[in-house]
This record gives sequence, structure tokens and C-alpha cells, in this order.
Amino acid sequence: MTFHHTDIALPAEVIFREILTRSVEFTWGEVFINFIQYVYQITPLQGESIGIVQPGNVRIGSFSSLVPGRQYNVTVTAGTQSDTKSFRTIPLAPSDVFATALGATPTTVRFSWNQPLDPTSEFDSYRITHNIGDGPILGEVFVSRLVDQYVLEDLFPATEYNIYVATSSGTGLLRTISEPATAVASTFTPEAGVIVVLSVTTDTITISWGAADAVAGFTSYAVAIDSPSANRVIDAVQRRATFSNLTPGALFNISVTVLTDTGIQTPQKNIFTNVAQTKIPDKCTFCITVGMMS
Repeated sequence: MTFHHTDIALPAEVIFREILTRSVEFTWGEVFINFIQYVYQITPLQGESIGIVQPGNVRIGSFSSLVPGRQYNVTVTAGTQSDTKSFRTIPLAPSDVFATALGATPTTVRFSWNQPLDPTSEFDSYRITHNIGDGPILGEVFVSRLVDQYVLEDLFPATEYNIYVATSSGTGLLRTISEPATAVASTFTPEAGVIVVLSVTTDTITISWGAADAVAGFTSYAVAIDSPSANRVIDAVQRRATFSNLTPGALFNISVTVLTDTGIQTPQKNIFTNVAQTKIPDKCTFCITVGMMS
């Protein structure tokens, strides 16, 4: 972790330049009153805990052999001028991440990991993130250091995901996060045209389905819900559809039909329509009515 400080530092003000897993480098503001020398020190004590710099010399100090993930304080003193700043070293990363598709579902991935190889590294949680290819991070969650496995849910079928697990130490401005251990896992591919419900809210349903690329003459998909006004045609690449403004509490039948360059094929030609049935939850599933008491 490297810092770039452009403001003019106050006399003796500690400015961190670089914080790593086992070391820190810092500078401080110049002091112009009469004093003998700059003295810098670190607490809690760790090996060589005090350093001295003469006036006019380069104002840079450092400490090494620190404990990963531990919080320290650095103090610089010059005569009557003094400043103390806190920092935390970066914890060590987990040693490995092992990812596998979970069961037969095309929308979840289970993975596990090992603690850092060096047991002296201090940390209190793991940060879990994931993305697709070089795309943006799709989610972030922190779990206790006592946890060693996790399940990502509501994923896209037949998709390769990058999974990142890092250790995290501290909170707020003093939180530091390690480099992540990584793994790659793919969700299962459903059979051609088979519907997978990705999410359901009080007025929307989002679905995906298995690719039909191997079907002769395949051109696109016809996706339908009970209301004909909600029917649509999805191109051959996109396998995702969201139906909105649905009635809360209603049960819906959703179908996906494979289309070819000769129209809708019949089951005898190995083209078929798959149907899924999904219920929208009521808006007040957990509502509690409180009456007036006399």
C-alpha cells in the first residue's frame, strides 16, 4: 500500500509513504525551531523500535519485522513538537481457494479456502468478491475468520466466474485487506431450453435457460409468460429475460420455445417448449397488524 501526499505537512506531522505486510515507511513535516534531533518510535515495541535523524537530513523513517495485520502507532518528536499516527500492516492472504459447482444447480458455486500459511498474521474476517472475465466486481461480503467456505447464489447458468478471497484486519480507516487468493469456477449448463429462475420479487421475475446452439437451424428463443402482452423474442446469444409489473401473490407459467429458420419446430424434430411455474410473493408476506389497546 503506497501513499501519495501532496499537501504541506505540519511540523513533525507523520505521513505514511508505504505500508506492507511486515514493514512501514514514513516521513514527517520539517521543524524549524531549535531542537537537537528528530526521534521516531513505534508501539507496541517491535525489534528496533526507535530511530534518530539529524536536522537537515532526509526525513524518512522505517520499521521492519512487523506482524501482518497488526495495528501500530508511530510517533515523531522534535523538541516540543510531536505527532502520533496509527496504521495497520496488511494481513497475509489465504493460502488456497478451492471452488466447485454445487450439486446440480446452474446458479450456485460453493468454494472453500485455507488460512494464511503463517499463523502469526492477524486478521478478523475474510472479504469475498467475484466477477466475470475482466468485468466489474459483482458483489462483496465479509465473513468471520472462523468460516472457511461460502456459497455464491443467484449466478448465471453456464458462466465462468473469478472468485477472490482476501483476509481483512480492522475496521474503518484502519482496515487493511490482503492480496486475494483466487479460483475460477463455472456454473452448470442446463439442458437446451430448460428454464432457470434467477430471481423473484413482488412484481418481477428474471429467468435464464439452457442454450440451444446445437439445434439445426436455430435462430432465437420465444419467451412467454401468462399474459400475451409480455411475450417476446430473445436473440440467439442472450439467454436472460425479466418480466416486470406483475401482480403480487400471483402464480405465473413461463415458457421458452426454441425458434429455427423455419419457425417453431415440433417435438418430433427435437425442438420443444419448456415451462416453469413461479409464484410472486405477496407484498405483505411479513406484515403485522397492531390494534389499539384500551
